[in-house]
This record gives sequence, structure tokens and C-alpha cells, in this order.
Amino acid sequence: KSTRLLVRQGRERQVGKSAKQRQQLSRGAFTFCGVVPPKRVLLVDDVVTTGATMRAAAQSLRRGGVEVVLGVSIAHQQM
Repeated sequence: KSTRLLVRQGRERQVGKSAKQRQQLSRGAFTFCGVVPPKRVLLVDDVVTTGATMRAAAQSLRRGGVEVVLGVSIAHQQM
């Protein structure tokens, strides 16, 4: 059984945005749901371009009490 740990705020697409714009869009993009956190979480994203989304999600999880956050992506695009 999976439990939602994060809620994403805002839905502006990052496609075509610069690295700086992506970082700004990702700040505060995730809110921890306040559930009892697991010790470890695996984040999965379809594409990592700058890492801003993955970083923002990981920071929210750590603030919520997750001890270890691992991230994996299907693809990586260099800017």
C-alpha cells in the first residue's frame, strides 16, 4: 500500500525554461502531507534536466522527517 507523502503546489510547466527559472518554480513546490514518514523514500521522475524538482521534493521529504531520500530518473537531459 502506498501513502502520499507530498502534495505539489502549482502546475506551471518547466519545459523550455532556463535552469534559473526551473529553480524558482520548484521553490516551495511541494508540501509534506504530515503523515508518519518512512525512514527511506525513493523518488522517481521521468526526466531530470536541472534537478530542481527532484531537489525540492527531497528537501520537503527531509523536513518531514524522512532520513534517506534516493532519486532515480528514466532520462537526463543536459542544458
